[in-house]
This record gives sequence, structure tokens and C-alpha cells, in this order.
Amino acid sequence: MKRNYTLDVIKLAMAVSIALGHWGVEVVASGMLVNCYFTISGYFLAQSSWAGKYEGSSFLYTKSRVKRIYPYYLAAFVLLVAYRLVGTWAAGEALLPKFFSILEKSLPELTMVQSIGIFDECRNYPTWQISTLIVGGYLLFGLMSWNPKLTTNVLCPVLTILGMSYFSNAYETHTVEKWALLGNCVSASLFRAMSFLSLGIAVCPIFQYALGRLQSDRVRPWQITAIGLCFGWYYWRHNGDMQGVLAFVGILACVLSGKGLLAPLLDRPWLKWCEKLSLSIYVNHAFLINVYRDLFGDRVTYQGSIPFLAFLIPCCAVFCVVMEMGSRMLRKRKMAKKGSAVAERF
Repeated sequence: MKRNYTLDVIKLAMAVSIALGHWGVEVVASGMLVNCYFTISGYFLAQSSWAGKYEGSSFLYTKSRVKRIYPYYLAAFVLLVAYRLVGTWAAGEALLPKFFSILEKSLPELTMVQSIGIFDECRNYPTWQISTLIVGGYLLFGLMSWNPKLTTNVLCPVLTILGMSYFSNAYETHTVEKWALLGNCVSASLFRAMSFLSLGIAVCPIFQYALGRLQSDRVRPWQITAIGLCFGWYYWRHNGDMQGVLAFVGILACVLSGKGLLAPLLDRPWLKWCEKLSLSIYVNHAFLINVYRDLFGDRVTYQGSIPFLAFLIPCCAVFCVVMEMGSRMLRKRKMAKKGSAVAERF
């Protein structure tokens, strides 16, 4: 399947909006955008399953995702913990109790086991979302491999309806979102992730049927309508996040068609860097928000979002470059070891 660079740009815009929301300036609700992320991931999970990738193995699917995401995730986590420990030392407090307190609360998320625990005074915003994505994807890929028709046509639609009904009635009340069982391994957060991953899986066969039949002159009005509904529902209706996610599905369909308003402008190979940059912003913005607040104060205004973004985006771009350089060095070392092993055999 041809890579869709427009989707990479959309992911970048969503990551920036989520960072702004956590900083204190809400353009679009961060909760709605996270649900849209889950929906996109569900769609590509179904595509991977139907294409026969990973030999129908949830383990291989999850290994591939962790291999791509976890280095960024771990590096951002280490930066955040190091920054907090430096702050503790500068304040003259004991380091070891602080370190063990952070480690105890964050260990389930650090090991990619689903958790709703937020360590260290709510300073690690993205961790629960990534861990639930990994665990929920593992479970749903297994169901897709076991019985793709039953999962796509029955289980995923039912799970989507249950999840959207549940969260639309008590969304962000911080009561229903934080129930947990079995040491936080079964929780509302995991249910939320699986609900919207299931939405992406459920719409996948509809998209497959429709995308080949969409013509350029018909995509444009559909795209305008979907964008209007998505933002209209969000801005005109309080707590309209669920309706906004459904309208986003329409935007996603138009983007995946490679036609319409956005594709001629954004579907460009040179924009492939947007994917890595969006991941970098997503995993680093909590750390950088705290650095920015410590350096420049806690005043949050719409005008102040410009210097905040001027600080956030270059820092994340540098993080991307460093991570890519490290990845290339590791690959070269691995290839060199393989070459030397082959030479020794002969």
C-alpha cells in the first residue's frame, strides 16, 4: 500500500494540538484527538492483518510496533526522570526517595504494561496512551488473526458502540476514566483504547469498498462536509467529542483516497519527516512543558503559544535527529557484526 504523506501531516498537526492542550491552550480537545489516533491505528492494524503481515502473530505485530515506538518512548522517559531528579537535587531534597517514588509509580508504563497511574504530579501525559495502544493492539490483532470476519463485523462494532456510549455519558469526569483492576492492568483507559481501535477496524472494509469508487470531483464536497462536521460538533456543542471522532472518520476516508483538497498540497514525499516529528512531540511534550514553565513562568495565553511552539518544535526536531543518528549507528554496528560472523565461518 502506497504511503500517504497527508496522514503524516495530519498526525503532526494533532500532536501539536495535544501539546498545546496540555500546556493550557486548547485548540481542539486533546481527548478527542487521542481517540482519533486510536482510530487511525485500528485502521492500519486491520490492513496489516488482511495483508497477511506478521504471519498472523500478535507477538510479531507488537514486536514491530514496540521496535519503532519504544526507543523514542524510553529516551523521552529518561529525559523526564533526569530532569525531575536534577530539580529535586537543586531544591536540596533527598534523591533516592524521589527516584524510588517515580520508579514505583511508572514501572508498569515503562515496561509497556497498561496502567492508569500518572507518576510525579501528572508530568508524563503520553505514557498511558502509548501503553494502552500497544496492549489493545496486541489483543485485537490476535482476534483478527483468529477470526477476521467475526472480529471486523461483530466484535469491533459492538465494542465501539459500548465504548462510545460509556465515555460519552461520563467523559473526563475523572471517575469512570480511572477505575482499574488487577494492578491497573485492566482499566477504563484500556477499554477506551480498544473502543476506538475497534472503530478503525470496523470502518476498514467500508473504506476498502468506497475508496476505489471515489472520484476526485466527489471527494472534495465530502471532505469539506466532514471537516465542517468535525469542528462544528466540537466547537458548537459542549462534550461533542464522540461526534467529532465520527466526523473525523469521514476526513480519514477522504485522506486515504489520495484525492480531494488536502492531497495535492500535502501528499509529498519530502513531508515523510512529519511522522517521526509527530512521535517526538507526542512523547516529549510533557517534559518540554515543564522545562518551558521553569524557564519562562506559568503564564498561559493564546499569544504565548507562539514562543512555546518555537521552543517545542525545534527541541523535538533535534531529538528526532539524535534518535535517527543513534539508530543508524546501531544498524551499522549490527551489520558489521553479521559481516564479521560470516567471514569467520569461511
